Amino acid sequence: MTLLETIQIIIGFIGLTAIAIPLSNSKSNINYKSIFIAILFQIALAFALIKIPFIVNIFSYFSTGVEKLQEAT
Repeated sequence: MTLLETIQIIIGFIGLTAIAIPLSNSKSNINYKSIFIAILFQIALAFALIKIPFIVNIFSYFSTGVEKLQEAT
């Protein structure tokens, strides 16, 4: 992944949150702590899906299974 792609992902990620908050019907009911925790969880999940070999291998196994199923149909 290039630096430009990484920057684009970060801008998109922050941009969606930045658009959603002002367009909310009830800005006073927004729980910013929950948003922050959800963002941290999403970053941790992305890291796990990309960098932890055990998890990468599981998804590779699923991918191979889907390819075999596609070939069979």
